[in-house]
Amino acid sequence: MQRYKAGRQASEPFKTSGRPFLENARFAAGSAAESETEIEFPSITKGILVVNKASNASTFNIRVHFATRSGNTAVVDTSNGGVGANIPLAPGESIEMRVKCRSIFISTDDSVSADSYFTVVAELSGVEATFELTGEGIDS
Repeated sequence: MQRYKAGRQASEPFKTSGRPFLENARFAAGSAAESETEIEFPSITKGILVVNKASNASTFNIRVHFATRSGNTAVVDTSNGGVGANIPLAPGESIEMRVKCRSIFISTDDSVSADSYFTVVAELSGVEATFELTGEGIDS
């Protein structure tokens, strides 16, 4: 007998409280400029909180984005005064997003002179991440 599972279009998994996810990570001292790390979630998120734990302005900004910056000019394009397809967070800043996704990327523009920490907290829906994201803004 086949058992049915809720998919990403079903609303029920996103109406109930989700399973918690917490990851503390860092860019180690000496990391190169434009370092990047991917945070992969075990299932589709309902919401995400990212906190730049850097303690003062002498440390660096982090950037939150939904696609790798490697070979993807849309993520880092700052022409016309923009910041590209990313969300910059200064030391001590945070952002809470109500989004469905299976991973996010955190990067920095500057080389890292001291260990710099950030925290990612997510609420997971329980819906398995079994699809590929493609299209404008993701691939180009």
